[in-house]
Amino acid sequence: MENVPGMAMAFNAPIFNEVVRRFNEDLGDYNIECRKLNALFYGANQARERLIYIGVRRDINISPPFPEPDLEGASNRRIRNILPTIDGIYSGQADKSVRLPDAFINTVTAGECFQIMDGGALRNPTVDELKVIDGLPEWFSFEGLSHGDIHTIIGNAVPAQFMQTLVECIKNAYQGSLATRVA
Repeated sequence: MENVPGMAMAFNAPIFNEVVRRFNEDLGDYNIECRKLNALFYGANQARERLIYIGVRRDINISPPFPEPDLEGASNRRIRNILPTIDGIYSGQADKSVRLPDAFINTVTAGECFQIMDGGALRNPTVDELKVIDGLPEWFSFEGLSHGDIHTIIGNAVPAQFMQTLVECIKNAYQGSLATRVA
């Protein structure tokens, strides 16, 4: 499961604690851990923090696996590496900020508060730029959706490479557990 990191902040403690309580009641046969991870350090093209919950059945006898961060790879995912033809990014919800080419791409938001700085002007990102930022392959298409709908979908999405890294980590830990049990 994933959620926004604000869920773990003090003012959301009742909601966070309710999620944990329900996990313990309804999924008592699982070991469940929650960590705040930044997608940038797990293969994604944007610095997007998420709370990630991973659960493993207790009878499998492994701790919930989380991947190691790739700091070196992240350093190569700056704006100039991802979208080399733009001047920067203007974004933020409450606090707007400008990110220049040597900065990392911050979270694409579902609203209009994520814009491209291009030739001294601000513009909305193209669908192709949004796909690159989210890590979707060139061939991927959004059939029958408006640009605004696509922006909202990507703004609400967990980046593809981030999820791939998490799934591979879980798969490898499970396969390692099976190999140990068979041996």
